[in-house]
Amino acid sequence: MKVRIKLTKQDEVVYDGVHTTTDADEFGAAFKAVWDSLHARRMERSTSIGELMSRISEDVLDDIDGSTITVERLDC
Repeated sequence: MKVRIKLTKQDEVVYDGVHTTTDADEFGAAFKAVWDSLHARRMERSTSIGELMSRISEDVLDDIDGSTITVERLDC
């Protein structure tokens, strides 16, 4: 089945993606994809290697903290 995972924070879409899930492992992989997407976005905004190494995962958690997570089953 396909599901849409959407994270919103303060009326701003933080992440929106469609994933195929048929079991718990694929469902977990879908949320790993959310993390990887946010991580990549933070890497693009980093200005130095030192900042990147010390802050990236903490910043991703800041992006997720307080977000509303919506999982919508899509009929495809």
